[in-house]
Amino acid sequence: MSLTRRSAIGSLTLSGLTLFSARNDDARAAVSASRPSGAKPATSGLVIDRFKIGPNGETYWLKCRVPMSPWVSPRGTSGINMTVPIQSNNVQIWDMPAGLNSPPHPAPEQQFVVVLSGVLRVTLSHGVSKSFRSGDVFLATDKGTGDGHRTETVGGPVRVLLIPIGDDLDVDSWTVSGAAMT
Repeated sequence: MSLTRRSAIGSLTLSGLTLFSARNDDARAAVSASRPSGAKPATSGLVIDRFKIGPNGETYWLKCRVPMSPWVSPRGTSGINMTVPIQSNNVQIWDMPAGLNSPPHPAPEQQFVVVLSGVLRVTLSHGVSKSFRSGDVFLATDKGTGDGHRTETVGGPVRVLLIPIGDDLDVDSWTVSGAAMT
């Protein structure tokens, strides 16, 4: 199964989660234009938003860079970057109705969330919200006993792809240094 981002420069292949993007000036410009405000430009990897639980039990936003490296196909296609394969079980697609505003909850497990259609707003325990549109990817890692987050559909129904990842994957090592945590 392959999903193509609306700008056609980033794709997601579900064989263990392989994110990749073309390496050229048009692709960089399109990524820059579609990046949520405040995101740091990637020097090597895909920069996405992430939320996690802090030591006080509150959730907070930060940026992370999913590491990527060049890939060349056996037939010579080049210019593609990809992540290392990330194993996932129980991948699901959820349809969320218009007007949904969930009570606060932690993610059941660490997971990539890919918005397939609509606009999804995520509000963390201290009230800071971010909105994600079709083609956006973020990482939910507030699993546990903290305050969690709320999810809300904006302007209509939302379809998301949930890709759980193992606790053994060190996503903390992906944190973009110097990125403001809110």
